[in-house]
Amino acid sequence: MLRARQYGYTFGHFIRINSKRLLVILAVLVVCAWLTLMIRDYAAYYVVLGLAIGTVCRDLAWFRSNRATWSFTEKTTDWQKVEQLAKDDPGHDTPVGKADHHTFLI
Repeated sequence: MLRARQYGYTFGHFIRINSKRLLVILAVLVVCAWLTLMIRDYAAYYVVLGLAIGTVCRDLAWFRSNRATWSFTEKTTDWQKVEQLAKDDPGHDTPVGKADHHTFLI
């Protein structure tokens, strides 16, 4: 949230925060598509293809809705609390301002 506040809620930011989940979904769908082609079950292949397209559409819709409401979220969030929670979280990797600005923009 702090990075989105500083740099804006961009598509690059969305990809970065969801990269692991997106890679797992991509890997599962690629393996399923490959297996269905190997056994020549074309109906199942089209089901997997439909799931992949649906997943992309769902994620894009989620990004668009978050981006559309970001200005409201930014105004109504208690940023001091967010900063305190981020500071206390041991999993918080890079403090805002110390990361490369271009890493978060695409």
